[in-house]
Amino acid sequence: MLTVADLLAEVRHASGAQNSLPGISDLSIVKQALQYFNSMHSWRTMMRAEASLSLVSGQDYLTLPEDYRDSAVIGYNQGIINWFRWTDPARLTELRAADDDDQDFSGGYWGTIEYRTPTSGGRPVQAISLYPQPVNAQADAFLLRYTSKLVAPGTGQAADTTYLQVIDELEPLLRRLTRIYAEAYFHRDGSDIEHRLQALEQSEWLMRLKEVDGAGQLELGEGEGGAAQRAEIDTGWWDSAVTDPS
Repeated sequence: MLTVADLLAEVRHASGAQNSLPGISDLSIVKQALQYFNSMHSWRTMMRAEASLSLVSGQDYLTLPEDYRDSAVIGYNQGIINWFRWTDPARLTELRAADDDDQDFSGGYWGTIEYRTPTSGGRPVQAISLYPQPVNAQADAFLLRYTSKLVAPGTGQAADTTYLQVIDELEPLLRRLTRIYAEAYFHRDGSDIEHRLQALEQSEWLMRLKEVDGAGQLELGEGEGGAAQRAEIDTGWWDSAVTDPS
């Protein structure tokens, strides 16, 4: 299992025992490597189990987990006739302006991904902006399945020994990315990071890693979306609960 401390050791080894660079900490180099890993591919093995999201009274957004990268699916967890539908920011603004409460807009929520500044202040956080604005608080109102990103927990007695949640096959990639950034900074002042990353992106090695990452489940189930499916909201009026098969 890979830790932040392991990646910090890669930085020190790649530096050739040089002292840390002015204004650039070893941890900042590790964080840049992790950020590139998060952006370079939608890793299937980074998909996490469902997370519960709660509605807050008077708050028109849902705060997403800190390690959220992108969504696989979200479901409203408050009864079979309720729903959630994605839309775009412009359409969400139109819905809020119209404030339509007829049957086509009741019983569920529309949402779009935005960065929101918490009421308590601080940096913007990724959130799902909602219409309509919740009137009542509801704990665990939604179930979210999402692909996660790696977030460096920092350094310290416990933080830098925290395991990074990746499969064993992807650990060498994180080490390689960390060395790419470290070697570029220590030996070329960071000027050739892009060239080093381009060589990695075009390598057979990386292609094989992506194949391994996507090989765990070959059958993805029935396709959804497209012209053949109904466009209106399926409220499930005639659905009944399924008995636990166990």
